[in-house]
Formats: sequence, structure tokens, C-alpha cells
Amino acid sequence: MLVLWRAWVWLSHCAISEMERSTWNVRIGVGILALGAAEAVHALPVLGAATARVLVGAVFVSAYAGWTSMPIVRHGYADAAAALTVPRGDAYEVVRIDANAMAPTIRKGAFAIVDFSAYRTRKPRIGDVVAVLLPKNHLYVKRIVALPGDAFAVKGDGVFTNGERPRGWHNRAYPDYTLAVHDDTIKVDAVPLDRSIADVPLPDEWPRPARLPSDCYFVLGDNLNNSEDSHVFGCVPRIAIVGRVLAAI
Repeated sequence: MLVLWRAWVWLSHCAISEMERSTWNVRIGVGILALGAAEAVHALPVLGAATARVLVGAVFVSAYAGWTSMPIVRHGYADAAAALTVPRGDAYEVVRIDANAMAPTIRKGAFAIVDFSAYRTRKPRIGDVVAVLLPKNHLYVKRIVALPGDAFAVKGDGVFTNGERPRGWHNRAYPDYTLAVHDDTIKVDAVPLDRSIADVPLPDEWPRPARLPSDCYFVLGDNLNNSEDSHVFGCVPRIAIVGRVLAAI
């Protein structure tokens, strides 16, 4: 009887502890969500860099359990943590991904932390996941697969840059289209991209007919067959690559 009583007390204690912990998780999550998006947090002048780091550390230490099981709270954590851990004035932003073009690397609904100062000190590289700002202020998140001067092609068995699969490429699916950089143009399914809707340099801007011209970067989504990218809008100029994705949550 004593053993049963002890077991009942222990189970009750565990249940109450879990309820209290879950309650605190919800309270903290709602509190973070109340702060708003990253831009709103950056607008708070009272949060210095050190204070922000202490605050976000306290949030994660006190709410370490249960947060991943609640999507709305998880997104609140991701948004606020990214904002609070970045000193005020730095060129970072939290961007919500609204499509599956980068799946499985970054899925729809995830939050991407973009560093808009990443390319102040270095050049974009093959394999980088970047934020691309195209006309009409549409921000895309894509992967760089080819640089100016590279030979590039999409064939039935994959994506190839200078005869090899580009670094960082994770998609194992076979492409459902072909793409060729050849004869001073870009052809998708053997049809040249329409220069009126895609960025394709004119013939006299191509120093080598089988390689990408200067200031022409190629970006694709990791979800190769479900992505609006360079096989639709053509070259991406360097000025349009506005940042690098540091992480996605």
C-alpha cells in the first residue's frame, strides 16, 4: 500500500511539474509574440546588444522544453530570438518563407535569417543560399549554382556547373526541364528565354558563347521542379544579390 501511495505522489508531482512547465512555455511564447516582428523589436531603443543577449538567453533557459511542439510559439521564438540576438543597427532581417521552392533545405513557413552585410567583404560563392531582390521588390531565397564565366547546364540527370554538380546542391530529383547556356543565349527546353521578361544579356555582351557573361549569376531553388528561378527570369546581376541566408528555423 505504501508503495502505491508513493507511486501516486510521484506521478502527481510529475504531472503538476509538466503542467507548470507547459504553462510557462505558453506564457513566454505569447509574451514573445506580443513583441511583434523583428523590425518592431529593433525599434525598441532600450534594448542594447548585451541586454538583448541576456534576455534571449533567459527565454531559452526558462522555456527549454516543449517549444518545438507548438508551431506558433516556435515561430515566435525564432522571430524574436533572431531579432534580439542581433545588435541594433546591424543589417539583419528575419524573412518568412512563403513557398516550398527551397525544400527540403528550407520549407514553407520557416523563418530565414538574412545577413544583408555578408557580401561587403567577400564575393558570392557557389552553394551560398542568398536573398535576391528583383524588380517590383520581390525578394527570393535561392541557391547560387553558377558564377560569371562558368559553363552551366541542366540536363536529364541533374544540374552541372563546369561539368560537375554545384557545391551545396541537395536535390536528388531529376529535372523536368533542360537548360543550356549556348550561342549567346539561355535556352530552356531548347527555346531561348524571352528577353522582354527575362534578364538575358545581348549577344555582344557575351565574351564566350558557351559560358555565362560578366555580371550574370545563376540561382536555382533546391526544389528544382517547383521553383521560380533563373530558368524563368534568367541572369541575376550582382547588385540584386542583397544578402546571404545564415540559418532557417
